[in-house]
Amino acid sequence: MSGRKYKINRFSLTEQVYGIIKEQIISGELKSGEKVSVDGLARDLDTSKTPIREALNKLIGEYLVVNTGKNKMEIVRLSMKDVSSISDLRKVLEVLALEEGFVKISKETLKII
Repeated sequence: MSGRKYKINRFSLTEQVYGIIKEQIISGELKSGEKVSVDGLARDLDTSKTPIREALNKLIGEYLVVNTGKNKMEIVRLSMKDVSSISDLRKVLEVLALEEGFVKISKETLKII
């Protein structure tokens, strides 16, 4: 192997596309109930269809996207009550995660920080 250094992207293209689409959903750029297509997203993100399909399948598994037919998807429809419930649940889970982390952290680690 030569002495050249290579910069390797730590995330696959699918993970990058997944992150972008998820952020668009969370930020409201892709709105609740909005129809999206593999072709349209591939064009918008300037990538091939395969990482788009894989990212959308992952988002379907997370219940953020619904498959409505061949290459057609819809952003999940959430009511304000749904959003409020999700937000409340997230707050509780984050507090529990912090509490659990603080219980397990060692005094030596705290001294380093």
